[in-house]
Amino acid sequence: MILVVTATLEAEAMECIDRARLLQNQTVAPLRTSEFLEMEVPERSREAGWDEVAIAVEDNQARAALWRHADSIGLLARSLIHPSSMISPSASIGPGSVVLARAVVNASGILGRGCILGSSSSVDHDCVLGDYVHLYPGVSLGGLVNIGRFATLHESAFVLPTVTIGEGARVGVRAVVLKHVPAHVFVSGIPARRSQATQPI
Repeated sequence: MILVVTATLEAEAMECIDRARLLQNQTVAPLRTSEFLEMEVPERSREAGWDEVAIAVEDNQARAALWRHADSIGLLARSLIHPSSMISPSASIGPGSVVLARAVVNASGILGRGCILGSSSSVDHDCVLGDYVHLYPGVSLGGLVNIGRFATLHESAFVLPTVTIGEGARVGVRAVVLKHVPAHVFVSGIPARRSQATQPI
């Protein structure tokens, strides 16, 4: 049985879960994060019949913490991939990643562990996404883009080919990134520049 941990059980994630169940003939059990964290020993997950887990939680750091908890109670990582997404045979999807409707991963794209690709996001050829990266809906990456772990790119952001986005960096809504972004900074605008804002705009 696949246990799916999500903060909100929001409609899009649940549709992906339902499709996964239909296509793979497996039982899927949704569970909120608070309930999942109450599972403290491996025996409890085995008694409930859970052997795999998918974690569809928006916040990158929270998602990583939930994966550490999953590891500690012996659950295997399961990816959720929506059937309308398009993934190249040469692409690599890391364990526990969530790929939502109409997302595209082109040739030799690599996703790390626990990534989330929002609806209609596009990862072009030879891109590398580190662990726990989140691309919101409509994000588009040119070829050979490298994104550090825990980075977040908000809705409809565009990244030019060969650009590097540093670890923990954030890219604002509809930003156009023309050059490398250092770790742990927030950029926004067209072209994207370092911003003092505390929330993505």
